[in-house]
Amino acid sequence: MKYVVLTLESGINVRYGMVADTTANQTIYAQEVVRGFATLKETSPTASELLSRREDVLNSGLPYLATELNDRVAAYSYAMTCLLRPAHRKAIDDLVFMAIGIQNRSDHVALLQWVLDAGSSVSPNSKIRTGPGV
Repeated sequence: MKYVVLTLESGINVRYGMVADTTANQTIYAQEVVRGFATLKETSPTASELLSRREDVLNSGLPYLATELNDRVAAYSYAMTCLLRPAHRKAIDDLVFMAIGIQNRSDHVALLQWVLDAGSSVSPNSKIRTGPGV
């Protein structure tokens, strides 16, 4: 079931990300590895790595979202804790990955704001760090 949590002015639906989105998310991420700024990685994660990341995010109680444009995943976004670095243990990273052709849409900002708000409500004493692509 695709549960819409927000419809942006442009008509893009924001919903909770699903396992079925993994292939689309992997394609979007791979585009960022090749030509984007939303990641510093040199290789794209496997589907199992993306699924594991999604599970970690959801188990932390943080948001993992997808957007749809014309019935296709156009972007995905999530917040995650920065437990790998002790100095960042109370920080939350937010990430937005968008498909080619919509990176400059104002929807990027709206999606980011929703993730920031949701992440802050889950962990109000945390600091939000914005990823390199935002």
